[in-house]
Amino acid sequence: MSDAMHGSHLGEQPRRATSLAAARRRSAFVHKIRWALWAAAAALGVVILAVILMSGGTPAPEIEFRADDGAVRMENPRFTGRDAVGNAVIVTAQQALRRPEDSPDITELELPRLLIDPDNENPDTDPTNAAAARGNYDSRNKMLELIADVDLTTRSGYAFTTSRATVNLTTKDAEGDQPVEARGPMGTVQAKRWRFEEDGRVLHFEGDVKTVLEQDKERPARAEQTETQE
Repeated sequence: MSDAMHGSHLGEQPRRATSLAAARRRSAFVHKIRWALWAAAAALGVVILAVILMSGGTPAPEIEFRADDGAVRMENPRFTGRDAVGNAVIVTAQQALRRPEDSPDITELELPRLLIDPDNENPDTDPTNAAAARGNYDSRNKMLELIADVDLTTRSGYAFTTSRATVNLTTKDAEGDQPVEARGPMGTVQAKRWRFEEDGRVLHFEGDVKTVLEQDKERPARAEQTETQE
């Protein structure tokens, strides 16, 4: 009886040693897995940070929602292209609506923004840009219609404030048939209709044109005003 009990006690020692070794192996495996997960998380964090830094604060990706009536609603839409000389043209908005069945080429925009040639390296000029409360983007003809609270600034340094403007995204010409006030290096112009060509280097104003010309700042401060009736 005593020998049997002693033999059973001795037999338990190898089993316990085996169990302890297996536990240690499992612990080492879990430790390795844990470190691998931490390394993967750190790598993912680095990738996300790099994407954020490289994006330069660009808006969130475009998200589309298709309604029951077939209309496509978009959050943060972004349209990109090139003008006639290869400069980048970017149109963004807070929201957009496209009706493929009625007007497949027209996208209705809320709070549209326009930026032409954002990579311009000339420190003395800013890229042509525009903003409005609403707008319509014609993808076929590359035209952007801006509606309400329109602010449009040309590379030539003129800032237009009006209620409606149409911009040709290929030629960078623009025009409007609503009253406008344009401020620039030469002074201020008010008119009922307007258009500019060559990215604002050629200006045309029509209808009750009022101009205030500002002379060289180094000369005595004096303004000259002219008025032209339609």
